[in-house]
Amino acid sequence: MLRKNSPRFASRLLVLSLAVLGVGACVEGPTTPEGNTHLTTDGTSCPVAADIGLPALSDEEIAQVVITVNMGEIQQGELARQQATSPEVRRFAEQMVQEHTAANQELQTRLRALGITPRETPLSQQLLAESNQLFTLLRSSADAGTFDLAYMDVQVFLHAKTLVLMDGVLQPQLRNAELRDFALMDRGTVQHHLDTAISLQKNLSPSP
Repeated sequence: MLRKNSPRFASRLLVLSLAVLGVGACVEGPTTPEGNTHLTTDGTSCPVAADIGLPALSDEEIAQVVITVNMGEIQQGELARQQATSPEVRRFAEQMVQEHTAANQELQTRLRALGITPRETPLSQQLLAESNQLFTLLRSSADAGTFDLAYMDVQVFLHAKTLVLMDGVLQPQLRNAELRDFALMDRGTVQHHLDTAISLQKNLSPSP
């Protein structure tokens, strides 16, 4: 169960998740004839996904990963709108529902125009299973009266993980230029969500 006296829950989850994925944060680099080059935060080239054992994904498969992530955020946000006691947390949850719903709608509109049909992979299925587990944990924390901090812990974890997935797995493999542009725009939104979630998490965490 998520506990109010465990403010580092999200960071522990993130470290474990990134260890499993085997990736670090990358940033957008110059475009090459082969596509976008990505760099790690220390300026070295990000390895190709296949070189470090990560799944090689098509645009159809990447689209399903993004849709799955958005759907998890919407589901958790709807729960938080009902269960959160902090007005700030409720407002954040409302923002998550609205903005992730809008992101999914825009992505699906673009996919239809491009003739791209999302396709599931083990990665998207793994993310769905993880999202369902976190949703169950959040419902348990609501019963225990510790929902607000638990929700923000999960939000910090999920948005940080999403940035790592976008930088190290998804964006480097996108082939369609329009989808690459959409992913770069969406990345800024995810970063803003993470920054806001971290601030709310700090405000809710008990003093040491």
